[in-house]
Amino acid sequence: MSKHDFLVGAVAASALLVSGAASADFYIVGDGVAETAVGVNDNASSLQAVYLNTFSLTGSDTAINQVSIAFGIPSLTNLLGLGFTAVLYSDANGGTPWDGALVWSASGTISSLATFIDIAVPDVAVAGNFTVGFLFTSPAGGSLFPAGLDDTAPVSNRSYAGFATTVDINDLSSLPAGQFGTIESFGIFGNWTITANGVPAPGAVALLGIAGLVGRRRR
Repeated sequence: MSKHDFLVGAVAASALLVSGAASADFYIVGDGVAETAVGVNDNASSLQAVYLNTFSLTGSDTAINQVSIAFGIPSLTNLLGLGFTAVLYSDANGGTPWDGALVWSASGTISSLATFIDIAVPDVAVAGNFTVGFLFTSPAGGSLFPAGLDDTAPVSNRSYAGFATTVDINDLSSLPAGQFGTIESFGIFGNWTITANGVPAPGAVALLGIAGLVGRRRR
């Protein structure tokens, strides 16, 4: 990863409010409040990154009907209006989402910072374990930090990231060695501000993706 540099700057604390989801079927890691923002940037070429949180269904839930993502921190206004792709993966054997099956994706635009953007999912069924996240493209020479990171009380081995010149969201196993893994493997400690709602529902499968990182920027 010699081409990529971790960028760090100071940030102030600010709260993220989790948008309405029934607690019985609301999936979150940590408290949903981002203290920092993370991104992968390269001076020479554009890079795509996927940012993912992993979960296991509880109770009578069988499907996902909403993914919510809080992007960046309030000062990063250069993110507004940029596009992303939300992803949902089903992962029957749990653990790393490396071998998860993409069951749903949708394109969106970053319309707010440090508050959750809700993306409706059409009751997509998942096989017990699932991964949600988003794909984001940073242009060459960009300085973009789209992933909100809650680092107050990190929960290990639940948040993942991967990056490459092009990320195939249909096959995360195609990411190069050393460019996909837990965020701890990149020296980042915390959890993405990415959540999901679960429901008891018949039918389809739901899951979401992840993105690579190379920068951390403090508010």
